[in-house]
Amino acid sequence: MTISTILLDLDGVIRHFDPNHVAGVENRHDLPAGSLVAAAFEPELLDQAITGQITRSHWVSQVGQAVSCPAAAQEWLVDRGNAERGEIDREMIDLVDQLRASGMVVAILTNGTDTIPKEMEELGLTQHFDGIFNKCIHRLRQTRPPRVRVSLWIA
Repeated sequence: MTISTILLDLDGVIRHFDPNHVAGVENRHDLPAGSLVAAAFEPELLDQAITGQITRSHWVSQVGQAVSCPAAAQEWLVDRGNAERGEIDREMIDLVDQLRASGMVVAILTNGTDTIPKEMEELGLTQHFDGIFNKCIHRLRQTRPPRVRVSLWIA
């Protein structure tokens, strides 16, 4: 069997965020440690955001309401500035470019929000991938990891 297609996750593989950023935001807004992450990744709310039922803007608003501090959610999830849009793993981009040059198809499969296409463009990532499969845009629901592993293995 020859592998012809590689699917990579965006966050944690290609893009990495500074874990200290959210702690700094919580500290500046006198919020309990971990409260922003807990609110943002509350399963029902997160599912709505990554399946396109709500926009990123609405998700950020809901996170702000959940922690009773809209400014903190805005600072963490929107007003991150260039330094906090994530650090691109240049070694992974080099590997992606090598794989594509060898004839493989390389695409992103992500649990992103409706802003992923814009983020990919702003970060200069779009030209490195043959496709971007964003569960939000394609309205795909989250599945259990074993099913994902099996479907990716079969693909």
